Amino acid sequence: MTNQLNVGTRIYRPARLVAAGDGYQVDIDTVSMKDFEDGTIMLRAAPREAYLPDWLAVPWETTGGRVCVCDEPIPDDWTYFEVLFADVNFVAVSPVAGDPEELRRKHLSTASRDEGSEATS
Repeated sequence: MTNQLNVGTRIYRPARLVAAGDGYQVDIDTVSMKDFEDGTIMLRAAPREAYLPDWLAVPWETTGGRVCVCDEPIPDDWTYFEVLFADVNFVAVSPVAGDPEELRRKHLSTASRDEGSEATS
């Protein structure tokens, strides 16, 4: 698993899968971020095997992962952050408001990969 973020990598908004009838419903989570109240927001991202090459946004209080900086307004309906610049010391990201259905599909597909890897372990 890689610990490097590259330009173009997506950092997806987290969600939980909840059983609903014959399938699953995806409940989108809100992630805590550090707001400096000057237009700068810091968030934390972590690699997760099922999401690679993309990453997942994790709560600010989480240890590990990479700290990312966003200096753009973050819409309430953000789907992911896209890495604009990354080096050893700094990662700049931009929020992308997208189709909530795209986010649901991403989480459902990663859950399927997780189940498949557990079955083969």
